[in-house]
Amino acid sequence: MTDSVDAGPRRASLRPVNDDLTTFNGAILWTLLGTIFPGLGLLRARRWVTGAIALLGFLGVVGGLGYVLLKDRASVAHIVNQPELLILTATVCGMFAVIMVGIVLATYLALRPRTVTVGERVLGSFVVLVLAFGACAPLALGAELAFAMAVHLG
Repeated sequence: MTDSVDAGPRRASLRPVNDDLTTFNGAILWTLLGTIFPGLGLLRARRWVTGAIALLGFLGVVGGLGYVLLKDRASVAHIVNQPELLILTATVCGMFAVIMVGIVLATYLALRPRTVTVGERVLGSFVVLVLAFGACAPLALGAELAFAMAVHLG
């Protein structure tokens, strides 16, 4: 009796187990880095287009906000006195929160090794949950403050 492995079409389509991009610990580390700098972990996972869009979008938003807050204070004063713009700000914060959860989850799933133990799966889920919460909490606070200010103004 010989031990042979069926090399059918299903077997041929799977990538080898040693083709993983990172270890489990590396996936956690790169997911953390990808949460701090959205898109960085996706670039590590060789998701070039998605990672570049996320990273450039993040840098553009941070740069734009930095410019407005440091150089164009008249725009900030105009926004905080217009209820419609405050509601728009709250909506944009909510949209960014959803996008951030997607980026954190996609980064972890793209970097996670093919074979993980049950404990690693549970730990990875917990880490992704904590990172997603950490990314969304400031956005949720900003949305709440903008909406409360809009209601207060009229």
